[in-house]
Amino acid sequence: MPILKNREPVDLDIPEDELQQFRRYLRVYRRNEVIIREGDLSDVCTFLLRQGEIQISKQMGGNQQVLGKISAVNFFGEMAVVLNKARTATVVAADRIVAVYAFPNLSISALLANPKWGMMLVRRMADSMNDLHAKCEQLHLEIDRLRAEVYTLRAKSPAVKALTKTEPLLPIQ
Repeated sequence: MPILKNREPVDLDIPEDELQQFRRYLRVYRRNEVIIREGDLSDVCTFLLRQGEIQISKQMGGNQQVLGKISAVNFFGEMAVVLNKARTATVVAADRIVAVYAFPNLSISALLANPKWGMMLVRRMADSMNDLHAKCEQLHLEIDRLRAEVYTLRAKSPAVKALTKTEPLLPIQ
């Protein structure tokens, strides 16, 4: 059964029984429509991307940087809800038609009760934490490399030694 989006019928590739069960959570977007805006506090939904692909981007150094894409079926937007924080990235529809279920904060327990979706959400959050851990390790390696470079420059140049003398290079714990 087609769904209406701006009074135009949209055919979705979602089983009818599932659609009937979750219709109240369904949101349909067209390409380039914003689903989540970085910094928003008002939206307390965790999203299940049910059809299509989304693009995630973040404001960095005054520019919008694309962080990646997520394809259906997958969760997104869960961290802001769980941590009760502002959205940390902008998410836009990357396909002609993108269908998502927007589950309000109070429905996370219902999501976890569905074994398939609950495990998918837990995996998504674990993957996010694993990615952050890997980035922290990379940053520590970069800090160590830069620290070694400063020590080398200090040894070679009295001017650099004088500039960095007032700021000791302490190891990061």
